[in-house]
Amino acid sequence: MPNYGEDLSTYRSATPDLSFTRISSRRAVAEAVARRWLTRRGSLVTDTDAGIDLRDWINASVTQADLYALAGSLKTEAERDERVADCDVTVSFDPSTNTLAVTGSIVPIDSSAFRLVLNVSDVTVDILEPT
Repeated sequence: MPNYGEDLSTYRSATPDLSFTRISSRRAVAEAVARRWLTRRGSLVTDTDAGIDLRDWINASVTQADLYALAGSLKTEAERDERVADCDVTVSFDPSTNTLAVTGSIVPIDSSAFRLVLNVSDVTVDILEPT
């Protein structure tokens, strides 16, 4: 498996947490993309143009066109990571549970694709599939 460097995990199993477990390979790429999708634009001192905070979409009134545009923005944000060659994203919203479901098919620069699945609600962010 390709070496994508090491990182410190900011997730314990599925939910955000500062566990600081060492991670590498696809898991490092998956968590880096997840952090990009959960960081408010302008909040990183080192890159004020990075991030899209999915939690901002939870209580918003969204149309299918909005979700399609969001998927495109998430794709672009994921591909800003130099380890990601391509990313296809689908987004759906369940108004009955106020949950945003995001699935990314991520193709790293020198490996086969893997899925990153997030469920985002007003209370939690769960990484369901960072294979």
